[in-house]
Amino acid sequence: RSRLASLARSLDAWLREIAAEPVPRGRVVFMPPPRPPRVAWPPRLPTAGPPLDDAELEALSARHPAIVCPVSHAVPLEPAVGVSGATFDRPSIEAALNATNRDPITNWPCGPQDLRPNYALRAVIDDHIAAMRRQRDAPRRQDSDRKRPAPRDDDAAPVAKRLRPRSAASRKRRASA
Repeated sequence: RSRLASLARSLDAWLREIAAEPVPRGRVVFMPPPRPPRVAWPPRLPTAGPPLDDAELEALSARHPAIVCPVSHAVPLEPAVGVSGATFDRPSIEAALNATNRDPITNWPCGPQDLRPNYALRAVIDDHIAAMRRQRDAPRRQDSDRKRPAPRDDDAAPVAKRLRPRSAASRKRRASA
């Protein structure tokens, strides 16, 4: 017991040194975890051009089902990573976290302050949106617009004929002449 009492006294002395106010004996004080820094969220996608219509979003989610938010079942225009590592659409995950204070994938306790932007998935989605718009806005070629091979000149035919490799029989004929 004396050893335990001396350990408690040394711990108490150490805590008094590091704490601004003395710690009452027999009581353990836990410091709250530091608040995470405030996150600056990027603007909602798409950043350039008109907003997406429902048909474009459905085409994008059908083409790439891995980027669909597990809560809203739509393409996240503000991708956010939760504590589970899954990516969600920010408005839908914030609504779910405000209602339950638990991650929908793992059921771990968390809140909206635990969300972080997913910049990598945001760049991928932005690239796919830009490619879809380029493809949609590209003028469609008609059969009359397609390039046809240029007509051969009359002078080009003899040159092409002269450049062809000769067979053994034609070499013999040329040699005998």
